[in-house]
Amino acid sequence: GLLKFAGRAKDTIVLLGGENIEPEPLEFALSQSPLIHQVMVVGQDKKFLGALIVPDHNVLEARLKEMNLQGAIDPAYYNLNEDIVKLYRKEIRSRVGSETGFKSFERIGAFYLLPEPFKAGEELTQTLKVRRNIVSEKYGHEIENMYRQSAGKN
Repeated sequence: GLLKFAGRAKDTIVLLGGENIEPEPLEFALSQSPLIHQVMVVGQDKKFLGALIVPDHNVLEARLKEMNLQGAIDPAYYNLNEDIVKLYRKEIRSRVGSETGFKSFERIGAFYLLPEPFKAGEELTQTLKVRRNIVSEKYGHEIENMYRQSAGKN
């Protein structure tokens, strides 16, 4: 049999169970959500995948108003707001699941909402591709906390 690789080899995520995952299709599916401005899937040597998500602040604020949740919320506190977390969890599940053609090990088991977008020349290349190593380094603490907090929920 032939082995077919899609995407850049260095982007492949290998989970603790040995599953090889190309993050680009997952990131594309998630980025189709109006609630998500930018996303990077993580999970190297972890039991399950996680995602760093930059919300679309305008769409999120409009959605919160529709849900009768008043008052502007500082983006730094999005992860502490149960309504926002539930909204994103539901959105992620609707975009990445068996009903959308993804395998069970490709599901996003944890996520963290970032307060600021990735910037060209920093977290993004000049062609706007995510620099995974830079993002993983910059948000290493948040990634570890995301996995630690979700450990009891999976």
